Amino acid sequence: MHNHPQDSGTHYNASTDRMPRTTLFFSVHDMVGALDECLRALKRASVSMTRIESRPSKSVDPGYDFFVDVDAHTTELVQRVIEEVKKVKVVRDVRFVGNV
Repeated sequence: MHNHPQDSGTHYNASTDRMPRTTLFFSVHDMVGALDECLRALKRASVSMTRIESRPSKSVDPGYDFFVDVDAHTTELVQRVIEEVKKVKVVRDVRFVGNV
């Protein structure tokens, strides 16, 4: 927490205190409930999602590509998340992108 004399409040700098996040990429067919099924896979892997970004897919037509940041800090947990997402029938590709 940082107190600044010119400010009336207290500020917290989350960027210096957060745990590293893992970014994953997956592509899905455009179907009702497709994203919901993927999010349920994250829940089954017991990880929290901290960010999601989507765009029309370049590889699945019609479909969408998703980039998600999850709180997965070990190789074993990342692998478990990937395996859970791969089980989703509408998913066509799952990849580890990196750590943030």
